[in-house]
Amino acid sequence: MKTLLVLGLFFTVPCLAYAGKFTEVYGYPGEASASTLLPNGDVLLTGVSTSWGAEKRALLFHPGDNDRRTPFELLENGMHYYREGNTATLLNNGKVLLVGGAFISARHEDDEGVYFLKEYNSSAELYDPASKTFTEIPGGSIQTRTDPAVTPLQDGRVLIVGGDVDSEGLPTFTNTAEIYDPSSNTFKRAGAPTQDEYFSTATLLPSGKVLMAGGISQDAEIYDPTKDAFSVTGRMPEGTYTAHKTSMAFMLPNGQVLVTGTVFAHLANDNHEPHPFATLYDPEKGTFAPTGAPNTLRSDASGVQLSDGRVLLTGGYQLRGSLKVSSSEIYDAATGQFTMDASLHTGRSNGIATLLKDGRVLVYGGSGENQYPSLPELMTSEIYTP
Repeated sequence: MKTLLVLGLFFTVPCLAYAGKFTEVYGYPGEASASTLLPNGDVLLTGVSTSWGAEKRALLFHPGDNDRRTPFELLENGMHYYREGNTATLLNNGKVLLVGGAFISARHEDDEGVYFLKEYNSSAELYDPASKTFTEIPGGSIQTRTDPAVTPLQDGRVLIVGGDVDSEGLPTFTNTAEIYDPSSNTFKRAGAPTQDEYFSTATLLPSGKVLMAGGISQDAEIYDPTKDAFSVTGRMPEGTYTAHKTSMAFMLPNGQVLVTGTVFAHLANDNHEPHPFATLYDPEKGTFAPTGAPNTLRSDASGVQLSDGRVLLTGGYQLRGSLKVSSSEIYDAATGQFTMDASLHTGRSNGIATLLKDGRVLVYGGSGENQYPSLPELMTSEIYTP
């Protein structure tokens, strides 16, 4: 409680006491496309890009290393390819599979605007934590793509779906899928999705099937590994699909899947009012139902599931990047609601959140408010303690 003196009168007001808190840590600036918790507790950050574009560098975050000036380590032997928009998936053998990505190769300007031409590649590589090295996979993947939806299957293989496959500056969505098999170190084409999948989420269900939801489509679909086939499942509620990279999905302890994000541009109506959304998918019924929506508009936010099953959303931006968000909120399946929690020290979008082994959360990098000339990347990351 606080006592305030206002116009000669004393008022007692309650203080907002949040359960969590953020602590700043200093390290390498940038935005990471993917983060992976390694078996030893370190975090691998790949596809680290800056305002100058994609780079080959990769970082390790050491949660318990107090002897360094920074807990981040720049790997001497970086990736083989420039990657922005790649994925990084932990395999059962402890290695990490990197797929996809692109880099800006040219800038084009005409009467219609400015376009950045990208060069895509179909290469793939494995990171070995024991040697801290990347090894190129012969032949690479089947399809060039950025920002695909990826999830490991119960048998250890990895499903890769959709993404952007264009190289002419504008997104071209795809309804292709492929599977990586660690036992043969090869990729093979999988059954085709029923629709283009872009900015979608992929969630492994207890049944072994995979839910594809969010992104550019209102329809969700299920991938069945036993049939190598996709099929349409429940339809998401109106106003919960988005043409922006905001959708996130989390497998809740009650067996349902939370799909949440912010709608900034609706494919059916570009002028509709931006709003946050949340919906629950029931795998038993194959249907979606409404639940409490986030309190804040936050595109390109960080999201992660905590050790107790709750979901943390933090950061992001509003109004097409003009306002960075520092607030955080937590979804609790027991109440079906989001509640506000502690704020970041610095508002940031495009940060990436990773649950650490001790239950804390690393929120790496991202873009701030151009506090340094020509350097929108933040020099800090933050640690959330529940």
